[in-house]
Amino acid sequence: MFAKLNKRYLVKSQNNLFRKLIDRKTWNEVELSKDIFAILIKCDKNQSLNIEEIDIISPFIDDGIIEISQTFREASHDLITEGESKLARRIDMVFLCVTGRCNFKCKHCFFEPNSQLVDLNLEQWKKIVDKLYKAGVYKVCLTGGEALLRNDLSALCNYLSNRGFVYRINTNGFLLSSEKIKELVSAGLTRFQISLDGATSDVHDDFRGMRSFDKIIGNIRELTTLRDENKIDFLSISTMLTKSIIDSLDDLFDIILSDLRPDSWYLERPLPCGSYKNYYDDYSVEMGHAEEKLIELIEKARKVGPTRPGRIFFDKYYDWINYQVYKRNELFFSPYTIADCACGDHFNHLYLLPNGDASICMHTDVFNYIPGNLLGESLDEIWDKLENIKSKDFSLSKMICKDCELLHTCGGGCRVAASLISGDIMGCDVECKEYIQRGIKRNLYDK
Repeated sequence: MFAKLNKRYLVKSQNNLFRKLIDRKTWNEVELSKDIFAILIKCDKNQSLNIEEIDIISPFIDDGIIEISQTFREASHDLITEGESKLARRIDMVFLCVTGRCNFKCKHCFFEPNSQLVDLNLEQWKKIVDKLYKAGVYKVCLTGGEALLRNDLSALCNYLSNRGFVYRINTNGFLLSSEKIKELVSAGLTRFQISLDGATSDVHDDFRGMRSFDKIIGNIRELTTLRDENKIDFLSISTMLTKSIIDSLDDLFDIILSDLRPDSWYLERPLPCGSYKNYYDDYSVEMGHAEEKLIELIEKARKVGPTRPGRIFFDKYYDWINYQVYKRNELFFSPYTIADCACGDHFNHLYLLPNGDASICMHTDVFNYIPGNLLGESLDEIWDKLENIKSKDFSLSKMICKDCELLHTCGGGCRVAASLISGDIMGCDVECKEYIQRGIKRNLYDK
């Protein structure tokens, strides 16, 4: 028998660091065993499979990830790629902050300290993309500032697409239009994340610093239509958890559920750094009040069981997932261990600032460690420097977290939050810990 990987999926690998299957539509990914990876390589080379191999990959066949035929089928060589670099640890995602400029004045903006950096030009970003490609990086996020302020963004998207990257854009959505969306989609951009911070214009526009609610709602609706027509792969909405948002969360969920229907909805806590230092006291929400509202939302999602959003993600706290949409999710989430670094999966990310500087974290006014500039240095050198500081200063085995019974769920929380809220960058992320403790009591987690 012959088998072929469905074009909805990609397989990326790098030496012995990782072998991952990525779903283009759900942005989900699973780690593959050596045996399954070896079989997929045979599929890609159009080599016939025996009965034992067919049996091993039968769950993937059942889910439509792998297609079986009795006859020779055209190969999918572009769907399985392996990086050349020998990095000490895999890079799960790279955030390309392609500009520090922005058309909004959001109260929570943590990127404001980088707003004066000079943007790299298109050719310089292409050189950086080439380095990422050779290293086996497969997932990229275009962000800023506001990435749509770049007139050459479509050209950069086209370059990423031709290189086979799985990538998305994070945007406030205001500069989107029918023409701009068509231009970006034609360039290969099929994953969008839009910020929406309220169920009404009063709440959203106040927090975002610009009259924009109605236009953004209209743009999200247009993206929803394109997603339903299979013209784009993925649509997510991001919302900041503030006092005003929490008080109208139920209304916003109704809009999300009945009108906008994104694939995923992310609710995130803004931290008191950057611009938000000036607004934190007025906009931050008391933990007990927020927890009650989030629990109500989870219970409502469980009751309704919507196909979209298929996932509702509450920062590091709680998660609601429709398992019919996110198949094999048990392979996607694995407990943290003492061998990991603080901040969980975030320390497998790389952040590139508008001038090409690499950073260990997006909150550079708190975590101001720049190991180098990727335009002039190799990715291996920069990543090794980051690995050294991670293992030296932020290994969970060296922190207070090592003795915490919640480590497997929390992953060390956020070092920026620990520094800003608790006063100790090596200390406990108290908010993360307390939310998880409350979640255990409400049966949202297994202790």
